Amino acid sequence: KPGQAMTKELYPSVGAAFGLGGELVERTMRSAVKTAWMNGDPRVWQMYFGNIQHKPTNAEFICRLADCLNLTCRRERA
Repeated sequence: KPGQAMTKELYPSVGAAFGLGGELVERTMRSAVKTAWMNGDPRVWQMYFGNIQHKPTNAEFICRLADCLNLTCRRERA
Protein backbone atom coordinates (compact mmCIF):
# COMPACT_ATOMS: atom_id res chain seq x y z
CA LYS A 1 0.00 0.00 0.00
CA PRO A 2 1.54 3.38 -0.99
CA GLY A 3 0.65 5.13 2.27
CA GLN A 4 2.43 2.52 4.36
CA ALA A 5 5.60 2.73 2.28
CA MET A 6 5.59 6.49 2.72
CA THR A 7 5.11 6.26 6.48
CA LYS A 8 7.76 3.60 6.95
CA GLU A 9 10.29 4.63 4.30
CA LEU A 10 9.81 7.97 2.57
CA TYR A 11 9.03 10.28 5.50
CA PRO A 12 11.85 8.94 7.71
CA SER A 13 14.32 9.18 4.79
CA VAL A 14 13.36 12.77 4.02
CA GLY A 15 13.43 13.59 7.72
CA ALA A 16 16.89 12.08 8.14
CA ALA A 17 18.20 14.17 5.25
CA PHE A 18 17.09 17.33 7.06
CA GLY A 19 17.65 16.27 10.66
CA LEU A 20 13.91 15.87 11.36
CA GLY A 21 11.62 13.06 12.42
CA GLY A 22 9.46 11.26 9.91
CA GLU A 23 6.34 12.25 11.85
CA LEU A 24 7.15 15.93 11.39
CA VAL A 25 7.68 15.44 7.65
CA GLU A 26 4.31 13.69 7.37
CA ARG A 27 2.49 16.35 9.40
CA THR A 28 4.09 19.19 7.43
CA MET A 29 3.20 17.54 4.13
CA ARG A 30 -0.39 17.02 5.26
CA SER A 31 -0.59 20.69 6.27
CA ALA A 32 0.84 21.84 2.93
CA VAL A 33 -1.64 19.74 0.95
CA LYS A 34 -4.51 21.04 3.10
CA THR A 35 -3.44 24.67 2.60
CA ALA A 36 -3.09 24.18 -1.15
CA TRP A 37 -6.50 22.48 -1.27
CA MET A 38 -8.22 25.27 0.65
CA ASN A 39 -6.46 28.21 -1.02
CA GLY A 40 -5.40 26.87 -4.41
CA ASP A 41 -6.92 27.56 -7.78
CA PRO A 42 -9.59 24.93 -8.52
CA ARG A 43 -8.56 24.98 -12.19
CA VAL A 44 -5.07 23.83 -11.24
CA TRP A 45 -6.48 21.00 -9.12
CA GLN A 46 -8.72 20.05 -12.06
CA MET A 47 -5.76 20.07 -14.43
CA TYR A 48 -3.67 17.71 -12.30
CA PHE A 49 -6.28 15.62 -10.48
CA GLY A 50 -9.32 15.68 -12.75
CA ASN A 51 -12.71 16.02 -11.12
CA ILE A 52 -11.48 15.37 -7.58
CA GLN A 53 -14.07 16.06 -4.88
CA HIS A 54 -11.92 15.52 -1.81
CA LYS A 55 -8.59 16.77 -0.54
CA PRO A 56 -6.02 14.25 -1.72
CA THR A 57 -4.13 12.23 0.83
CA ASN A 58 -0.38 12.73 1.07
CA ALA A 59 0.09 9.49 -0.87
CA GLU A 60 -2.32 10.58 -3.63
CA PHE A 61 -0.65 13.97 -3.89
CA ILE A 62 2.90 12.61 -4.01
CA CYS A 63 1.99 9.86 -6.50
CA ARG A 64 0.28 12.35 -8.82
CA LEU A 65 3.20 14.75 -8.56
CA ALA A 66 5.60 11.92 -9.41
CA ASP A 67 3.43 10.94 -12.40
CA CYS A 68 3.49 14.52 -13.71
CA LEU A 69 7.25 14.82 -13.25
CA ASN A 70 7.80 11.51 -15.05
CA LEU A 71 5.65 12.64 -17.97
CA THR A 72 7.52 15.96 -18.16
CA CYS A 73 10.88 14.18 -18.15
CA ARG A 74 9.76 11.79 -20.90
CA ARG A 75 8.60 14.68 -23.08
CA GLU A 76 11.88 16.51 -22.59
CA ARG A 77 13.87 13.42 -23.61
CA ALA A 78 11.79 12.81 -26.74
